[in-house]
Amino acid sequence: MLNAGLRHAPALQHGDDLILSHQDEIIDYIDRKFPIPSLKCECSAASDATANLFRSFAFFIKEVNTDPKALDMELIRLDRYFNDINTSFLAANHLTHLDCYILPKLHTIRIALNALKGYEIPTNLYNLWGYMKRGYAMESFRKSCPSDQVHSLYIQI
Repeated sequence: MLNAGLRHAPALQHGDDLILSHQDEIIDYIDRKFPIPSLKCECSAASDATANLFRSFAFFIKEVNTDPKALDMELIRLDRYFNDINTSFLAANHLTHLDCYILPKLHTIRIALNALKGYEIPTNLYNLWGYMKRGYAMESFRKSCPSDQVHSLYIQI
């Protein structure tokens, strides 16, 4: 990513000629270039379960809300959602666009809040941790996900 001159995620470099750095352009390109399996997420329950996750993280990290209770509630909500579904990911047994949005956010929550506030995602959220483990097991996620060390470097800057 840095070698291609890209400084912010999300970003996509495909081959030597194509570089995209806007989320909507990336999604449109992936949908056109790789239509099968479809990555579209048409599961309103999955969207609802994740709707406030990043906002609660942002409020906590920016100290708009110094109590992690709202973030904890969103993580519990997501954990319960995973308990109620029969798919490996949010809406299917394969990654969808929503997973490609949520998994990096969860990774950021895990790393940034630990580094800045000593916060850890509760270990008793087994379903959520299972989801994250399935995400980390995906080669595509591992290759595109910043390492813990890279996250820590950006946090220090």
